[in-house]
Amino acid sequence: MKKIISVYQKKIALRLREISLSWDRCHQLKHSINYTLLNCGKLIRSVIILLGLDDLKMDSNQYIDVACAIEMIQSYTLIHDDLPEMDNATMRRDKIANHLIYGHSIALLAGDALLTDTFLVLSNLKISDHQKVALIHLFAQKAGTSGVCFGQTLDMINQTNGFDDWSEIEDMIKYKTCALFELSFQTIGLLALLNDEKLSKLAELGYLYGMAFQIQDDLNDDNLVDDINLIHKTNYHQIFGKEKALEKIDQILSQIEKLCIIIFGEKNKIFAYLKSTFK
Repeated sequence: MKKIISVYQKKIALRLREISLSWDRCHQLKHSINYTLLNCGKLIRSVIILLGLDDLKMDSNQYIDVACAIEMIQSYTLIHDDLPEMDNATMRRDKIANHLIYGHSIALLAGDALLTDTFLVLSNLKISDHQKVALIHLFAQKAGTSGVCFGQTLDMINQTNGFDDWSEIEDMIKYKTCALFELSFQTIGLLALLNDEKLSKLAELGYLYGMAFQIQDDLNDDNLVDDINLIHKTNYHQIFGKEKALEKIDQILSQIEKLCIIIFGEKNKIFAYLKSTFK
């Protein structure tokens, strides 16, 4: 499994570097974009797409650009999240935040460019017009007021007022974190031409994984906080305790396993990968 994932990651990283060559018009903007985009991390959202397509017996090599598109969206959210007006973070993936290297204005434009160029990449895909329109609609939906932007708004509002209970935090996570995982899984369904019932289950899968991912991420942040602004964020384990948080993750993983079997079959590889991201 590790070798398979490593191959996916290398293919995605290589293609992202190729796409970045088109940004030569302004070196400052290009360097700011590449600073975040090419500092790839684990590429979980894009690996999910390729692995899911392989499980459905499709040639994932034909869809590397789709995987890159979701990483461009993800990088845009990271740059903007770290800005002083948002989370005011100083570190990201063990590196100094983009805006502290390239300045607030350039970082803002880098995020804008990544979001916009995502749709340029999608528009050039070699898929049917029907699939292309559906995919562009889905990306816009999950990035905008029905997804990440709304989730970040909820987060900002409650940074001042505080969350009253878990249901408010859960709502924020649903849009801020789960939206892009839902995008990954639903993208698989659109490319594989799955029926509406399975598309709905893919959305559920993305929601569940995103929720477990955020609970685990918050546990990790509290174990090793590299930014003072993260300390005061209310999360699942602060409300219910670390033991309950770990139990919750296990419960969600059990639900995820069942959905993976329904969608991808008994011999799917994707569940083993999803589970491995919690080790």
